[in-house]
Amino acid sequence: MIAPRHLALAALASLLAAPALAQNIQNFRPAPGTWNGITVEGGQTAEHLQFVPSLMFSYGKSPLVERADDGTVVRPLVQHLSTLNVMATFGLFDRAEIGLDVPLHYVAVNKDAGLEGGAALGDLRVLPKVRLFGLDKRSPQVGLALAAPITLPTGNSDRWVGDDQITVDPKLVFELDLKVFRAALNGGVRVRPDRTDPKRLELGSEVTYGAAFGAHLGSEDFELIAEVFGAAPLEDIQGAELAPLEGLLGLRIHTAPGPVITLGAGTGIVASYGDPTARIFFGLAWNRHERDSDGDGILDEDDQCPHQPEDKDGFQDSDGCPDPDNDGDGLLDKDDSCPDEAEDRDGYEDADGCPEPDNDGDGILDSVDRCPMQPEDIDTFQDADGCPDPDNDEDGIPDVSDRCPLDPEDKDGFED
Repeated sequence: MIAPRHLALAALASLLAAPALAQNIQNFRPAPGTWNGITVEGGQTAEHLQFVPSLMFSYGKSPLVERADDGTVVRPLVQHLSTLNVMATFGLFDRAEIGLDVPLHYVAVNKDAGLEGGAALGDLRVLPKVRLFGLDKRSPQVGLALAAPITLPTGNSDRWVGDDQITVDPKLVFELDLKVFRAALNGGVRVRPDRTDPKRLELGSEVTYGAAFGAHLGSEDFELIAEVFGAAPLEDIQGAELAPLEGLLGLRIHTAPGPVITLGAGTGIVASYGDPTARIFFGLAWNRHERDSDGDGILDEDDQCPHQPEDKDGFQDSDGCPDPDNDGDGLLDKDDSCPDEAEDRDGYEDADGCPEPDNDGDGILDSVDRCPMQPEDIDTFQDADGCPDPDNDEDGIPDVSDRCPLDPEDKDGFED
């Protein structure tokens, strides 16, 4: 029985003697960018002209072992597989992105098995993705995308890290984003036009799948990510167990002004090719974290109140802080008829929020009006003091009835 990580003793001789065709056992293929999962793609893409470089180091222990017919491990074939993925992604039109991944491997093999190990370049990956729907203002919680990773045969199949052919891995990507929690599902097909030599590692086209779940830990800067991903052959291959399945648990940390750290561990869930007994990974990306926590259109880094939305009323709107009482007169803007002019608090119509510089409307400002609540009678007699003078000449006859309001009556009994 011939099967990677489940290879029978009877087939070992032919396995070691066969040409090394399509021997890529590295199943940990990180998704570029910081909006995806670890290996599972999310529905979002990079912003227009956004450039995000990243590195991901991973180590897998015993990703390929020799097993007896009863499933017990006879010996490891590939003892250790370490990979550094050098990646970058570039956004186009706020809807698409194109990424590149250059994997650099170090393969440690069991020399007693006559295998070849050492440093090796892996298959270069070109990573296009298009957002088809959602994760925008109209549909912020649900998104659908199409990704189609392409591998080029630059890897060393003698060292188990090359397919020796071009492969295409189109997949549909679904994402649900509830802010504090998000989930992504991937499903597609990895097309290998030429199947591997059946004497060694028979890998034809496969169904690929993955699921990722992320939860923020009290802040958007800390996200716990759990993943499962795997593949299954499209054709039944006699005597082979070629359905790898792996689980990961990681933590992603966004730091200012742009470094993003991803780290975690995982393990193979079934006994198949590329499934390690243990995996660790550590990634570093640079992505300026343009976050607007309160959704007021002002980025947190420029927002003096990042968790309180600006009220956008034309008053100090650039600081990002709401101003419930623009004029500071103690009346909330919603109840203030003059929200940008402070009430003068002088006991006259103070509830409307509007200042009354001339309460009595006599044309003399309250600040110089000795009688701000009584209008001046404007009769050329002491009109500047703001106080009415009902009897200018103080003869006891009101001016309205006094034919000589500025000359006092002589009170002599004659026409008084």
